Amino acid sequence: MLTTIAEKAIDGIFARIANAFEKAEKTRDRELTGKAMLRAYYIEVRGNLDLLGSLSKTALKDHAVNSPAFSAIVNRLETRIAEAILTDDETARENGLFRILQTTNAVSSESSGEVSAGVTYRNVLEAVSFTLVKITVMRKLSSLTDEEKTILHGIRLARRVENLKTRLESVLKTLRSLGGVTGIPPDEKED
Repeated sequence: MLTTIAEKAIDGIFARIANAFEKAEKTRDRELTGKAMLRAYYIEVRGNLDLLGSLSKTALKDHAVNSPAFSAIVNRLETRIAEAILTDDETARENGLFRILQTTNAVSSESSGEVSAGVTYRNVLEAVSFTLVKITVMRKLSSLTDEEKTILHGIRLARRVENLKTRLESVLKTLRSLGGVTGIPPDEKED
């Protein structure tokens, strides 16, 4: 009988130890998943900025919002990670990313030239939401027929693209400060 009690006690101790290890592994996996998602979003934003940065402001002024050229470009902007961050609450909350982005300090975009005055968001989540909405709206506008386009007020593509770039740059700057993207080299100036 004493052996059975000792065996049960030992089994209980090992079960608690195994449970503690399992909880530690799950916590570590959630943190890694959050950091991986943060890096993936960083890459998505960086890619979108590179694509938008390659557009000619002069050419944008000469194209309609529904021109095939603009439509082809805007439909190549990536939003999958931003959508996941904003819509997959359970996963984002489990890995802590939603909370991190929600509690991050204010994000400010600088005013530059023809771009609208600087804007401050309470946190990164608001800035992510803004950029996702703007890209989605640009995609919808780019698919309008010429007849549908006639009821729009003047759409200035160059200004819209510059405003989006400014917001994405502020998000990128904040993402760098969160620590999940450490080791990524600083941005280089390109031609």
